[in-house]
Formats: sequence, structure tokens, C-alpha cells
Amino acid sequence: MDGTNIAFTGGTGILSFMDLVAAIARHNLGIGEPLKFGENFKLILYASFSSRDDALGMELCEALDQFCKDKGIKNFLFVARLRMENLNKERWNDGFIDKAIQSMRMQKIWVCGPPTMSEVFERFLYRLNDTTL
Repeated sequence: MDGTNIAFTGGTGILSFMDLVAAIARHNLGIGEPLKFGENFKLILYASFSSRDDALGMELCEALDQFCKDKGIKNFLFVARLRMENLNKERWNDGFIDKAIQSMRMQKIWVCGPPTMSEVFERFLYRLNDTTL
């Protein structure tokens, strides 16, 4: 797996990606097994939670994001949305999704969250597929 990979998660959906986040952290710290991805691998992780109290794994993701920024490492980016705390309250609708992916050459897009969130992404991606055929 190489290139830019984007994950949109909501609530407990982030748990599907925590092993990958931990592997990237270990790789960037130079400990543990090396990543088995290409040199150009990058994970952009969007996560939506009601509040910081409900945010699973947020401390690890924020710490890795800051470490990458401090060291100039480009293989991880974390974007959190906390609906109840005015942190990036922008709704995940067609405009948001389009803006998030418009200039990316993505390898994969993953979506893991509540059914209503998944439906928004499913409709958007179907429309995107229809316009690119």
C-alpha cells in the first residue's frame, strides 16, 4: 500500500485504525517492525466525536500528528471534529468531503462510523463515480 490513504471515522469507528496509527508511531520513532508500505505512504485520519470525553485514541493521534509536524514527517495527518466543543464543527456533507479529497491522489478511502455517516459518504462516492465515468 503506497500513496495517500484517507480514513473518515466517527465514534468507535476509529478503533479500526488504531493499530495502524500505533504502527506509524513506532515506525516514526524508529522502534518495532518497519512499516510494510511504500515510501510514499501517508494516512490522513479524519475523526468525528461528540466531545473530547467521547474521543477514543485522540491523545495518541494528536501526539503522533504533532510529532510528525515537529519532525517534518509527512506520513500521518490527524483532523479531529468535536461537535459539542466547537472544534471543526463543519458538517461532513458533500462539500466537506469534496474539499477533503479534491486535490489528493488517493490510494484508498476508508469510512468507518455510524450508519448515517456511512450513508453520506456512500451517496457522495456513488455520485463522484457517476461523474468520472
